[in-house]
Amino acid sequence: MAWRLGPAVFIAAVAALAGGCALVEPAASRKPLLAQSKPAPDSVTLEVFLATVSGGKATVDALWNEVDEQNFSADLRRELALNGFRIGLVGSHIPIPLARLLMLTDKPVPKDGMIDVTAEQPKVSLRVLQLRAGHPAEIQPLEHVYDQLPLLMREDGQLRGRTYYKAEGRLALRAYPEPDGKIRVELTPELEHGEQHQRWVGNDGIMRLDAARPKRVFEQLALTARLAPGEFLIMTNLNERSGTAGHYFFSQGAAADQPEQKILAIRAAQAVADSRFKVDEPKQLDLDIE
Repeated sequence: MAWRLGPAVFIAAVAALAGGCALVEPAASRKPLLAQSKPAPDSVTLEVFLATVSGGKATVDALWNEVDEQNFSADLRRELALNGFRIGLVGSHIPIPLARLLMLTDKPVPKDGMIDVTAEQPKVSLRVLQLRAGHPAEIQPLEHVYDQLPLLMREDGQLRGRTYYKAEGRLALRAYPEPDGKIRVELTPELEHGEQHQRWVGNDGIMRLDAARPKRVFEQLALTARLAPGEFLIMTNLNERSGTAGHYFFSQGAAADQPEQKILAIRAAQAVADSRFKVDEPKQLDLDIE
């Protein structure tokens, strides 16, 4: 079988032969083609686990027995609970229910990308995110678009309802390193819906035309957690609060008696922070175009 080389590869091969170098170096002397770059002075690394539990009330209850929910204010927990969410923290000592749920082993964690940790129940996916301070990322607990989403929201003590079309729930994520080595994680639930439209987006003084769908941002449900390396932020829904945002973000009924529930676990892996480095949170300006 004849092998065909592209022009760039052919030139490189000729240059190597002309200089008396072997095309393939011995394994002992071989170096990586690209040297690994050092993390930015304001970068953080987060491990984002999503576990799927089918009809596993006992599994979920066992987990929450080990989760500390008191790190968040009573007002925030109440607001989140009214809208179907449940949050808490787990320390660096991983309890057995969480280790079983996330299928944690002593295998090394990949540096990037997504992997399937196991094909058995519960199913677990893992993303490793390396983020600059304040730069946005998104987490989509359910990869599901609702044709119609009749949402009930508790706002200012009142129950309000609205139907969204072609809707999907997302969590806007930002993270910041802190001088003490902890990572400040900010999560805000958002709902994308409808058709795309154009808008002007301003970032760092530069305006660009962007196409995006309308977005409902639940600012009253935004939460902040400070995580030391190895600690977890846990988030899921309250199964008894059907029709709420938490239900649509984390629960999808495979069957009426055995709904699938997603459990989000964000672990702080590493923060690179210089005490002399001041983090300026990026500002963004959105201008809709009709």
